[in-house]
Amino acid sequence: MSLPKSTLSLSLVCVAAVALGLTAGDEAQGRKMPVSDMMFEEPFIGEFGGGGFFVTDFRVDGMPLGDAAAPTVAPHAGSHGSTVVAGQRGLLTIDRDSGELIHVDRRGQVLSRLQFHSGAGELVRDGNSGKLFLADRSDDRVAVISVDGEGKLKVLTGAKVREPHGLGLSPDGKTLYVTSVADHQLVAIDTET
Repeated sequence: MSLPKSTLSLSLVCVAAVALGLTAGDEAQGRKMPVSDMMFEEPFIGEFGGGGFFVTDFRVDGMPLGDAAAPTVAPHAGSHGSTVVAGQRGLLTIDRDSGELIHVDRRGQVLSRLQFHSGAGELVRDGNSGKLFLADRSDDRVAVISVDGEGKLKVLTGAKVREPHGLGLSPDGKTLYVTSVADHQLVAIDTET
């Protein structure tokens, strides 16, 4: 089976942001990504487990990539939301069904528990301050939680967000990004205020 080649134009923003993570600092050092074309060769179509799949070879023309360099900004410690995060004394986990936040030590012994509503969203820990952020969907808030020296949990405050779910911290830890399920929005919250 022979199919015509397809050409997909890639913009500087698309390739730089997604594929290489180039930043303004990289551009200042002369690492640029010009608009170019990606050529798709003839596809290979096969079967896997009774279903079809499509695989193609491709090549990139006219796109000098330059020398490899380490990223200019590293992710913040604990920057991605989850239902389990590592703390200084052990693990913290949110049981989404019961809404219980549990802190256990390295041996698995329970240090502390906090009760939230069922259906809680994600949990993220700020590696600098040690604060926890929990998306408490049923209460329309992001709870800010502290962990004391003995591993005890305490709710400090909360920010109102309609049905918060996903959480992520900016690389510097100063901004918490929250997805609002009800409003279909991404909300940015200053973590220092």
